[in-house]
Order: sequence, then structure tokens, then C-alpha cells
Amino acid sequence: MGKFLIIDDSDPDIKYTSTTGWSSESLVGPDSNEYGESVHISTTPGDMMEYSFEGIGISVYATLNNVVSQGQPDIVFSIDNENPVSFNASSVGDGVVSHILVYQSPVLLNGTHTLKAISTGRGSPFYFDFLTVDTAQENPVGDVIVDDRDLSIL
Repeated sequence: MGKFLIIDDSDPDIKYTSTTGWSSESLVGPDSNEYGESVHISTTPGDMMEYSFEGIGISVYATLNNVVSQGQPDIVFSIDNENPVSFNASSVGDGVVSHILVYQSPVLLNGTHTLKAISTGRGSPFYFDFLTVDTAQENPVGDVIVDDRDLSIL
């Protein structure tokens, strides 16, 4: 079983592009719990986040803020410029909710891949928090997520 790296939104290897710029904040709300105490926020159509990684999969986590009353963020995700997928928050209630899985790639061939997330600017702001990368490695370099159900943990 490979280990999962956790990549904070403030990691310098994440490329943010925008005509007006992504903004960053430490917390979305008083009861939110952002990883690394930071999020990057998109409200502009065409804002893009890009991250290249080595491994067999990647997941994107965000904080959602009042999606029932403000609408969900409209973000499209793709891996290696293939098969774009839109985020759907239909099962999330109102209020500020942290650590929501907003995208999970299919299992990929082990190698170098590029994730892109593009905002349409519709709906509520997109509060990007962190990524997890399935490295398919037993001892990757970086911060790893430990699953307490992993039988290899003594």
C-alpha cells in the first residue's frame, strides 16, 4: 500500500494564474479548520490552479461556505488535459464546512501527471485548501497522511 502525500495550498509548486489574482486567507470562518491554516480563494472566471505530481492519483479538498444560500463553486478539474469533470456539492449542507473532497482522479498509470482546476466564476467562491497525492511509494519524501486502519502501522 502506497502512502499519500498532503500538499498545502501554499506549496510553492502549485501554480495559480488569474487576471485579477487568487487571494489567500488564513480561515474561511470562525469554526472552519483549514489545513495549514490557509486557503486560496477564486472568484474570477478563468482562475486556474495547476499542480504536477508523480504518482497514481490525486484528490482536491476545499472548504465550502454557505452553498445552499450562495450556490456551489463552479470548478472544472482535469488530469493531463483529459476528461474535464465539474464539482457537484449537492450533498453538502449550508454553513462553513472544511475538508470536503471536491475532486478525486481515477487511478492513473504511475508517472508524472498534471492536475488543473479552472473556475467559471459562477456560484460561491472556491476555497481551495489542500491536495493529497497517491504516490504508490512506501516511503515518499514529504508530509504524509497516516490512515489508522493501515495494518502496516504497529
